[in-house]
Amino acid sequence: MHLSAEGVKELGHIFKDGVVPVKCFLPAQATLGEQEQIKAEIYLIDLKQLTEEQVDLCCEYAGSLQGVPGCVVKRDICRSGELPIREKHVSGSGTSDVSVFL
Repeated sequence: MHLSAEGVKELGHIFKDGVVPVKCFLPAQATLGEQEQIKAEIYLIDLKQLTEEQVDLCCEYAGSLQGVPGCVVKRDICRSGELPIREKHVSGSGTSDVSVFL
């Protein structure tokens, strides 16, 4: 997925090439946040394609939104294996993997 203009502003320092690897190109509904629960369309980031630095930066960013340390977010991500990105932060997708269309 490609970062949207808003995504570049908020996440461009993490995804410097403007591309976020996702597990599936179809969005899912999710409730985000512990205290202030927000319903949102999300994509799940493919953590296996991120560097350790990108994972840490994503955790710090998500933690800042929730008011918790990044290490808490990282623990939860390691446990669940899932890291969402909001639909508003991406604008489109593309692939060079032909098997996606077969």
